[in-house]
Amino acid sequence: MAQRRTARGRHPSQPRFNAHVARLPGRCAGQNSFVPWRKLSCVELHFDGAALARVRFAISPLHELDGLLRGLTGLGGAALPRGWTASLQPRLAELRRTTEINAVLALQRLDGGADFMVPPPTSVDQTVGQDLEAVAATPPHILRREVDECLAGRPEIPDSIREMLLSADAAARVARALGQAWTALLASEWPAVQAVCQRDIGWRVERLGRGGWPAAFEDMHSKLIWDSHYLRVEDSNERTVVLSKEGMVLVPSAFAYPALIVLDSQPWPIAIVYPARGSGLLREVSREEASVAETLSQLIGTSRASILLALDGPSSTTQLAHSLGLVVGAVGDHLAVLRRAGLVSRMRAGRSVFYQRTVSGDRLIVAGKHDSSPQPQDQ
Repeated sequence: MAQRRTARGRHPSQPRFNAHVARLPGRCAGQNSFVPWRKLSCVELHFDGAALARVRFAISPLHELDGLLRGLTGLGGAALPRGWTASLQPRLAELRRTTEINAVLALQRLDGGADFMVPPPTSVDQTVGQDLEAVAATPPHILRREVDECLAGRPEIPDSIREMLLSADAAARVARALGQAWTALLASEWPAVQAVCQRDIGWRVERLGRGGWPAAFEDMHSKLIWDSHYLRVEDSNERTVVLSKEGMVLVPSAFAYPALIVLDSQPWPIAIVYPARGSGLLREVSREEASVAETLSQLIGTSRASILLALDGPSSTTQLAHSLGLVVGAVGDHLAVLRRAGLVSRMRAGRSVFYQRTVSGDRLIVAGKHDSSPQPQDQ
């Protein structure tokens, strides 16, 4: 684990001591304003063609659990999805009474946390079981070092928790507590959370095919800047990181917003954790979106309106079903109707089939927004 950094200038949702949250005050995606780089401290991620060829996507189940726990305990910066706090707080209270989850929470800090509790993701199909096995296999010397760093200067942590975290079977006990938290808090909602991350990846892969990596990175975060052969992110410790042939991992997260997190030390490979597009599907629908959905529902039906609104980027039938809480077969039937109407198109990537809105579908959304806006009253 890297040298612990202070919380100065860092976002509360930042999960690691070695994570650096971008707050770059310069150009946003799609703007052309000049950024005086020489006056900023930043990290530059340099890569050649070989490294760029190894940039890939992955999904981290325990990173999402980490973000959820932070949201429930007040350490996270993002609002939790609608209704989640009210329903999950009693479950967390029960976990605190009946499991060793308090030891896990003790390893979370406003300025970081223990790396070993969030193993590096390796693929888009990584499972929580694989994550928990990695936690349980943490070498004792790494666990001891990270526990010491997390608990330093915190006399309020009970002796019972310190003893548990320094016991010979601490890694297995932490893994068990994380597994219990997963079951109680996130397991039932994981298909929807995973679908949001998968949809983001599908959308960026489609952008990658059309315009290369600049297009895929363009709106990943307004404070991440693509500049030819490197990425720039503000950081208090100015440095240049040269990507090796192992490349870099891009990790969408439903709970990262509004932070951008750069990880560049062990046990993570070089990685960027960023807010997944469509995370709002898990959160409260805005008044405007609800109004548009109601207008479209009158025209094409409630389920088809929800599907059309959700297709702001490529999604599979299964991803849509999980995101919207619909049956896969029903979603397939609705997509067939929308496709025949020319409102969505279909494309194949390997063995997967993705759908997205057509220009006609976009126009219908715009028309729905116009029709749902307040009309002037006759005098």
